[in-house]
Amino acid sequence: MPETIILRGAHIRYCDIRLEEGGAFCRSHMTAEFTQSACESMEWRDPGDSVTSANLEGALMATHVILTPGDRALAAHELQFDCRLVDGFKLATLEENESKRRELRFIITSSAEGAGAKVENYIRRVGDHQGQLRISYTKQEQLDLQPAPEPKPKPAKSGCTWCDATIPTAESDDAVHVNGFRCAKWPEDATAQSEPSNEEGKSVVDEAPTLAAETTAERKKARKAEDAKKRKLRVVETPAATAAVFGICPQCGEGYEGDHDCAARAEDELEGSEPLVDDDTPFDGPEFPQCNECGTTDLSAHGALCPNRPGWPQPNEHGVYPEALAEVLKFGDRKQGEASISILQIAPDAWIGCFGYLTSESGSLAPLVAHDLFGTREEALVTVAAWGERRCALGKAADKNPAEAKKFANLEAWFIQVGQER
Repeated sequence: MPETIILRGAHIRYCDIRLEEGGAFCRSHMTAEFTQSACESMEWRDPGDSVTSANLEGALMATHVILTPGDRALAAHELQFDCRLVDGFKLATLEENESKRRELRFIITSSAEGAGAKVENYIRRVGDHQGQLRISYTKQEQLDLQPAPEPKPKPAKSGCTWCDATIPTAESDDAVHVNGFRCAKWPEDATAQSEPSNEEGKSVVDEAPTLAAETTAERKKARKAEDAKKRKLRVVETPAATAAVFGICPQCGEGYEGDHDCAARAEDELEGSEPLVDDDTPFDGPEFPQCNECGTTDLSAHGALCPNRPGWPQPNEHGVYPEALAEVLKFGDRKQGEASISILQIAPDAWIGCFGYLTSESGSLAPLVAHDLFGTREEALVTVAAWGERRCALGKAADKNPAEAKKFANLEAWFIQVGQER
């Protein structure tokens, strides 16, 4: 059943209407007398006259409010509407004619349709005349919250005191661990009651963690040695496509130029077996396939651009190829705009390219790098021309200067012409 709280000397200070995802809502900022009955209803402790302002805790899940003017002549303008929340309680002290008066300030929030119009109409007709405010609210039930039970302490594990303290021993045999393995450091003449000790006669119960760490280090060392032994076996796994580019035979691992008459492949084809793998013969050469020209093993990033391969242009330390060796197509001048396309062959089936443009207010010139490889000159020329066409189309659409937009249109038409002629 809804509860009711009555506040006297109430009036509306101001209101505001806001919009949220759920719709519009009205916030009425109210003032009422700060009385003892209000403190008892809200379960507040009176802070005393020495406190001039304070934020008060609590909120009401209100359902309905009724504000009745104290003046009988204005009683016909009584205000009532549904609401959802009353909060923001504050204590304020006002000084009037050398006297102090304490008042309670709070906010009524309502999402009811027409609530904002009702509040506005009340302010226009009644103003700041004080009245009685009745707030109907739903009181939250007190929940019987039981304290959470304290966690039970876990029993401590008794570990083997001769080797690794974290591995407990079996109940039937002190020399056998619970995992079924016999303790390697358990002396034959030791008993369950005897305390293990080192050569100096000191107890090793406290040294168990150190022993465990040493055991782990020995395992890691043995594992690394086994891995190193396996890596020395010569197992060639280079894909045939990669081998064809870098001149490395996928059967025998030998570097070559041009046609390669591999004896291992011929023998393998005759026997119909898998590629030869010698697991018994130690291999003193490189552990992985490498380039026959420069010796690098990073073949994934090597491409056809070996720095030691003769006869083809080479990039500088930044990966940029010399523009002087490239084929350059140029168009225009400063008045109508300038554009250029550069293409360069860097391997038998590898071409690269870039474009540039220049107007009165903007320009761009990309470096000649091997980020994109093309199989033929025509493919490189058409692709780079398409890049330039898209860039000039964006500039034409974004530039508000008619003269600059016209230059971008000229450059765009030239890039289109180059792409269609090839």
